Amino acid sequence: MKEAAKNILKYALSFLLMGVLLYFSFRGIDWKEFWNSIRSCRWEWIILSMAAGYFTFILRGARWRMQLLPIDDKTSFRTAYDAINIGYLFNLVLPRAGELIKCLYVTKHSSKKTNGERLATYDKVVGTMVMDRSWDVFSGAVIIVILLILLRTSYGDYLYNSIRSGLAAKKGLLLAAAILLAAGVLFCVLVWALRKKGGFFGRIWKFIAGMGVGFTSCFRMKRTWLFVFYTLLIWFCYWVMMYTVLLALKDVPAFASFGATDAIFLMLVGTVSTLIPVPGGFGAYHAFLLATLSSVYGIPASVGITVAILAHESEALVQLVAGLVSYVTDSFRKD
Repeated sequence: MKEAAKNILKYALSFLLMGVLLYFSFRGIDWKEFWNSIRSCRWEWIILSMAAGYFTFILRGARWRMQLLPIDDKTSFRTAYDAINIGYLFNLVLPRAGELIKCLYVTKHSSKKTNGERLATYDKVVGTMVMDRSWDVFSGAVIIVILLILLRTSYGDYLYNSIRSGLAAKKGLLLAAAILLAAGVLFCVLVWALRKKGGFFGRIWKFIAGMGVGFTSCFRMKRTWLFVFYTLLIWFCYWVMMYTVLLALKDVPAFASFGATDAIFLMLVGTVSTLIPVPGGFGAYHAFLLATLSSVYGIPASVGITVAILAHESEALVQLVAGLVSYVTDSFRKD
């Protein structure tokens, strides 16, 4: 009962945060100016953006499957692909819940040993998911560093100042995170020391060890170069998604001069917004993008909101449709 109340409170706060961010994002918008921008939109580019977004689901499924194969060599592409889609579907409603749901989905469709136990147990699948996300964080950080070095005059100062001011404003949170990390390490050491006693600590250690097997599965992958290639393609698609939205608004004077490098910068801003735990990124994405367009480019919110809505809502629609299709067709699977 206490766990249920805790989850209800957590998700209630997420929805409240989403509402606050949406309020401040849409407050003071001149809707007449917004609709003028929408009427100037070239929708064929938006369709291409949605196609690129959908292609990332395929790439993510193929990449995650590579990490799952060392655990269960019979893991199908469909299993990983459907898990990705269903995870996105749940994230539209319950932030972060999709990550756990897709791990449960993979475990459900994993092969069984002779004793009936799944090869890809939940703890191992969670480990692969954590590593998969770690690769995204690492590759995103590399792109930010490249921007800081090569495009400092255009975007580097903004990124540097944003990161510095963010760290300065959140010293308390960083200290709390450091304390939690230290406590987590100490807890793991304690669990390891008491693992042989069985019971609670034995079960916890078994789960941690399983996560470790999944986390390190990437080192047992075949064709590692293909994994890197998939990662590069995913980021390329993210860039295409943003660039095509900007191309769709070329007839809007405020965006007429926007180019490929602007798309990279705005893509990264949108990616950073996903760190805010709100359903489907609603509110957080809009707030981050509006603040950036205003601070860096001097574009008013009534015009800038057009980019945020077209980029975010078109992708949310793709996630909704793909997730529903995977969710419905799962009932017809025979494995």
